Amino acid sequence: MGVLVNMNEKLSQLFKNTQDLELSDGLEAFILSEIGAIKRKSAQRKLALSYAGIFGSVIAATYFVVSFGGGIVESEFFSLISLAFSDLGIVLANWKEFVYSLLETFPVVYAAVILAPIFTLLLSFNGYLNNHNHSRHYSAT
Repeated sequence: MGVLVNMNEKLSQLFKNTQDLELSDGLEAFILSEIGAIKRKSAQRKLALSYAGIFGSVIAATYFVVSFGGGIVESEFFSLISLAFSDLGIVLANWKEFVYSLLETFPVVYAAVILAPIFTLLLSFNGYLNNHNHSRHYSAT
């Protein structure tokens, strides 16, 4: 406790004579402009990262849909779903087995590979929307 009191006395002595100092007239404006410039650069970096994320995600999603879309269409999953539309009575009578068969044949890996860049696209677009207004605000000042 004694160390804290001693340190507080030293700090109060240190800042005792600061009222005698005169600051330049433009210092406040300079500091605020520098803070604005730093915020503007940060907003522009975040916006550029959002653009890169959107662009990369669209390319990746397109590539994965073209590459793995055929595997999804050729899987047994869609054959079973078409069965629901052709023989609805039989499917309803055996709905538990039908649901288990659908879950068993669902192409999880293909779906995950295709949904991952779509999820990244949505996150990048969210970042774009969040940063777009900030970037516009700081570029106007």
